[in-house]
This record gives sequence, C-alpha cells and structure tokens, in this order.
Amino acid sequence: HNVQVCGSARDGTTGGYWTNGIYLYQATNAVIDKVEVSGNKNVTQMGIAWDGDPNPTPSPPRHATTGIQLSNIEVKWCNTGLEASGYVEGLYMTGFEILSCGRNGPAIKLSGSTVGAGGVFQLANGLVDSVGGGISMSGFVYGKVSNVSFRHNGPEIENGTMLSFTNLRPVAVSD
Repeated sequence: HNVQVCGSARDGTTGGYWTNGIYLYQATNAVIDKVEVSGNKNVTQMGIAWDGDPNPTPSPPRHATTGIQLSNIEVKWCNTGLEASGYVEGLYMTGFEILSCGRNGPAIKLSGSTVGAGGVFQLANGLVDSVGGGISMSGFVYGKVSNVSFRHNGPEIENGTMLSFTNLRPVAVSD
C-alpha cells in the first residue's frame, strides 16, 4: 500500500539500473493498492509480474495463485505493464492506468497455465495508453473488461492489437 518504484528520473528515459518493478510468485490472497511503477522505456521489462505454478498438480493445485486485488495502480514506461501467468485465478484490477507500455508485446498480458487454465480475470475502470498492443488474455476461464479506455498515439507507437482473446471462455466486454 502506498508504494512507488521509479528510476532516477521521472521522464521514462533514465534510471536503467533495474529491469522489473514488482515480481510475485505464488502470492495468494494479495492486495496491491496505490502503487506507482515508473520504469525506463529502454530498459524496464516488467512493471508488475504475477506468476503462479506453471505445472499445477493435483488439479486444482495446492499452491494456486488466487485472490489477487489491484487498485489505484499506475504503471508507465515498461515493456509490459502487468503480466500474470501460470496457474493464476481470481485477479481483479480496478482504477488503473497503464501508460506508455506495450513495447514488443501487449501492455497487459494475462495467460493461464498449460495444465490448469485458472480463471476469472476482471479489469474495470482503467486506461491503457499503449505504445504497441493493449490487453492480451489467453488460456483461462472467464475474462471481463469493463469501462476501460484505450489510447494508441504518440511519436513512438508500434502496430498492435488493443484487445486480444485466445482460448478464453467466456469473455465479457462492456462500456
């Protein structure tokens, strides 16, 4: 709560001594609130990364990464603003801004595991201002994107897809 992770300057071009802002592995029932990650657009790979067990057994796994709540998040100048992968389920994010991210892939990348799909990813009340791709969701059960604005402009933009869904059932997109 109330955390700021930033390089040595606030312009997205300096502070290249770190490549990932926050990394969590099998962090169950976790809350991230009022967090700002300001990376270096030339160096910082990941703003916030959440990994579950990539090969969960038994099914459902004993160490599933569940109960993730993110609110009032601002991530800027990272290749990927937010990524969740492996057996992750129950991610709810609201009140977020992902700014000048999406270099070499999407700004937000949510993907299930190869063994257990995981599920229920909800993104609400946010802004994705991407340089390349916007949001990519794949390989899990139920996704929802509601009241999320997308922008794709600026001098350094790359081609990208704003919303991408693969092997996702069902999905709801509204407002």
